Amino acid sequence: MQPENDEYAEIATYLRGRFRALNGPDDQEFAHLNTLSAGPTREEFLAASTLPEAVNKFLLQLDTKVDALLAALHSSSLDRDFPHTMEIQSISASNLHFTTDVPLAAGDWLEVIVNFRQTGILTAAGIGTVTARETGGNGVPVFAFTFTRIREEEREKIIRYVFQEERRLLRETRLE
Repeated sequence: MQPENDEYAEIATYLRGRFRALNGPDDQEFAHLNTLSAGPTREEFLAASTLPEAVNKFLLQLDTKVDALLAALHSSSLDRDFPHTMEIQSISASNLHFTTDVPLAAGDWLEVIVNFRQTGILTAAGIGTVTARETGGNGVPVFAFTFTRIREEEREKIIRYVFQEERRLLRETRLE
């Protein structure tokens, strides 16, 4: 657990996630039962691999299929434990902004799971509080959420995602 740090880079994004309401900051976390440890990314694997290209392609396809199978196995418990959906508009290692159909207010405690892949296998989770409610451009409420309790490995997953997205955006703007 680390205190809030506003020095983390924040990026605009579109991710999906799930959350559950908590009674307070000391409620037990459920996410550690539903998330897997992060290993090297596919890009890191390819960069470090000395295997032939055909083997690398096969292993990446196999990894994708295993992710899909694991997501199917975990989806029922995830839906039960984290009944509410969210659409994340921006994220950093200390906070995020999201929309949801659930009525929330500043001060509400939540445990969130952020999905970085469509399969729902690469996730990050943490506990925190809703800090603000604003109205978006289309009249939909946008909630600000700050992590107050997040494992270091979960924070690292978010940082890795933010850096990946920043690199992707830099490459796209450089090509234009």
